[in-house]
Amino acid sequence: MQTDFRIQTSSVEETRRLGRTLGSAVEPGTVISLSGDLGSGKTALTQGIAGGMGVDPSRYVTSPSYTLVNQHPGRRHMLYHIDFYRLEEAEEAEALGMDDILHRHDVVVVEWGDRFGRGLWGENLEIHLTLTDETTREIFFTAFDDRGKRLIATLK
Repeated sequence: MQTDFRIQTSSVEETRRLGRTLGSAVEPGTVISLSGDLGSGKTALTQGIAGGMGVDPSRYVTSPSYTLVNQHPGRRHMLYHIDFYRLEEAEEAEALGMDDILHRHDVVVVEWGDRFGRGLWGENLEIHLTLTDETTREIFFTAFDDRGKRLIATLK
C-alpha cells in the first residue's frame, strides 16, 4: 500500500484530536475511507472529524455497525458516517443509497471502506489504523487526489 503520510497516536483522545484537525479542514464532497482491525480507532477518529466539523457534542458519534448509516449535521454540511463491517457484498452497500449519499456534496466517512476493494466510492483519502499495543496506533494516510493531499498537508 502506498502511504503519503504516517503518524502515531498514543491515546484515544490523541486519535480524536487528529480527527478534529481533519474535520476542521474537510471540504464538501470529501469521502474518507477508514480501515483497520476492530478496536484500532476508526470510530474515535470519526468522532474527532465530527467535532472538527462542528457537529453538536450532544450528538454522540457511535459506530453505525447495526444502523449502517448515521447522519450528523455539522456547522456547514452533513457528516455521513457509514459502516460496511456487516455487509457481505458491494451490492448491499449500493442498496444503502451510496450513489445518493456520495452526490450530496456533504462529507462521507466509511468505516471498513476497503471491504470490497479500493477506490469504489471515489475516496479522496484512505486512512488505515493499526493498533500496536493497548493505546498506541500507527495511522497511515493515502491521498487519491488533490483534496486528499490538502487534508494530509493540514496534518504535517
